[in-house]
Amino acid sequence: IDFDTAQQIGNLKIEIVNIYGQTVSKNSFSDISGSFIENLDLQHLSDGMYLLIINADGKRIFQQKIVKSVTKN
Repeated sequence: IDFDTAQQIGNLKIEIVNIYGQTVSKNSFSDISGSFIENLDLQHLSDGMYLLIINADGKRIFQQKIVKSVTKN
């Protein structure tokens, strides 16, 4: 995850939710300003569809469907 912000974010929450609505990963960060870069480790997740949700100061600012799959040779 990589973004720039002109305003300070007091509380940033990044969640990954499975198709059943269960949170399978949650990270929280405080006092974000300027550039923000965070790598998410998805290795522990099973193949499938997930929702990436980013909340800043209690407001949803981003939502993206992601699909995790392993390519087998």
